[in-house]
Amino acid sequence: MVPCASRAKTIRLSRVLGGKWSFETEPATDCIWVHDSTSGECIKTNVSSLLEVRRLLEETGVGDYVAAGYEDRGLAVFTDCAGSRPLFVGHDGDDYVISNRIQETHGIQTTEAVPGDTALRLGEKGISSFRLASPDEPDSAERPSLANSLELAVQRRIKGRSRVGVTFSGGLDSSLLAFLSKKVSKDEVKLLLVTVFAEGYGEPSEARKAAEMLDAELVEVAADRRICADVIRYSKGARIWRTPMDVSLGVGFVLASRAAYSKGCELLIAGQGADELFGGYAKYEKIATRPDLVARAMEYDFEHLYQGLARDAEAIRDGGCEPSFPYLDRLVVNAANSIPPEERVVGGYRKAPLRETAMELGLPRQLALAPKRAFQYSSGLEKLLRKEISLRHAPG
Repeated sequence: MVPCASRAKTIRLSRVLGGKWSFETEPATDCIWVHDSTSGECIKTNVSSLLEVRRLLEETGVGDYVAAGYEDRGLAVFTDCAGSRPLFVGHDGDDYVISNRIQETHGIQTTEAVPGDTALRLGEKGISSFRLASPDEPDSAERPSLANSLELAVQRRIKGRSRVGVTFSGGLDSSLLAFLSKKVSKDEVKLLLVTVFAEGYGEPSEARKAAEMLDAELVEVAADRRICADVIRYSKGARIWRTPMDVSLGVGFVLASRAAYSKGCELLIAGQGADELFGGYAKYEKIATRPDLVARAMEYDFEHLYQGLARDAEAIRDGGCEPSFPYLDRLVVNAANSIPPEERVVGGYRKAPLRETAMELGLPRQLALAPKRAFQYSSGLEKLLRKEISLRHAPG
């Protein structure tokens, strides 16, 4: 085995009838460790310790990731701070499959996603799971600001790419990601904004206005009943769509990814995590006078975000692109968590720190103060699916 950590598109660890664990990757590699990440770098390392490899991946800045490899004690696999590159565990009796791709668990009775900052060690007695503590942070004086963290998070993900797609609604979260993609690349990366809407139920007027303000190309994807039904029927990730919201979001991300991929984009960026980190949901505003309750609610929502990320990431991959969620970079997560809960919803504005930082970075004020535009509702997809397609028969 070679002392390195290489990138793999597919990671598969399996065990049949309590036998030995097998470890396969695509492409095949001789490296001790592999990572499915935004970065394509092969990282040299002399260590086999899970914690040391994790530290190296974080310091290198590979973006969203999941990693697997050989420790002295055997095979191990672990997720990033949010689970933004999904890891699935499928089991049926004594048979196990662990993979970063949902289709690798096909035929397995039970499949579940693994939370963020979680490690699995695989041994003769099965799987042991444990949470990973956050890496030590620098002193506050050395910690990057929220603005710098956001810029670096985007830069890590688009570096070396010629074309990048952004799922786009015209709201704060997607507008800031589009703006930063242009800014940090100095317009060297071709940016494509993609908005999806249901014919007869939604229209992209806000996305058009925002794209014009950002001077960026916008692709509009119109979906009808037939298109949505085909996505539900044929998408590999549809097996984990369990609710109407899962279906509407999953369909939307598949269609956005297809459109971006057809235009030459290999990476599709989305704004997942901003609401949970910065206080974007109406329920936070309702309890804003109780910072302790706000903190508790946001912590709970972030810890359970991995389930939605598994849905969204697999839907994007079904469409052809690789998924990436810059707001869930550990730098951004740490910066957000350093902001007191009572400062995240201020004066009726949710996500107040993100709005202020967006204007500081140069995002037009109109976009920085734009109201929340929940994708499944603003696109009209939820209404189309509810009225014209029986979600009772959706996979999962």
